[in-house]
Amino acid sequence: MVGSSGILRDITERKLIEDALRRSEASYRSFVENAPFGIVRTTPDGLIVQANPALVQMLGYTSEQEVIGLRMATDVYHHAEEREVATAWCRQQDSVQGIEVDWKHKDGRPFTIRCDAHVVRDPRRQPGILGRVYRGYSERRAMEMQLRQGQKMEGHRRLAGGIAHDFNNLLGVIIGYGDLCRNKSARTAPYATRSSKSRRRVTAPPR
Repeated sequence: MVGSSGILRDITERKLIEDALRRSEASYRSFVENAPFGIVRTTPDGLIVQANPALVQMLGYTSEQEVIGLRMATDVYHHAEEREVATAWCRQQDSVQGIEVDWKHKDGRPFTIRCDAHVVRDPRRQPGILGRVYRGYSERRAMEMQLRQGQKMEGHRRLAGGIAHDFNNLLGVIIGYGDLCRNKSARTAPYATRSSKSRRRVTAPPR
């Protein structure tokens, strides 16, 4: 052996990029795991491939492994035909906001969600759908309906109060006039009785 040779490269920039990528992935994973709303990723035909804890809890399962592999049309949507309607947008555009559909709990109980979704592609350029699902939207809708009902009842209460107030004013006037008439009648009653008797005596025929 008379020597050695080698090729040396400065990989500092590559290491920095790799470290930044790992931090970005960790940050994204933390965001997904701790998000207060559901996040779900599906294949174009509706197979769930990723779900965060909020979505798992929303559907009534205990782990992501139970949810992965579920079919959106049959296992998640309350009515299977709604899935086709809800995803028709992806054939014409890349994203959509404010979709309201009925999903079902693991035990079959329906609930309403609101979803923002957009088309994503994996490294092989295969399309999929990533959705952000707002949990508890059925409860929010119920609260909004209760609020509207309360506002309606408050309007009825004010209307009834106004009518009662106006009627009370009219009733006060009627009672006041009634008291005046009664007092006047009481003062003139003896005179009226005497006059009536006198007229009877004058007009009575002789016996």
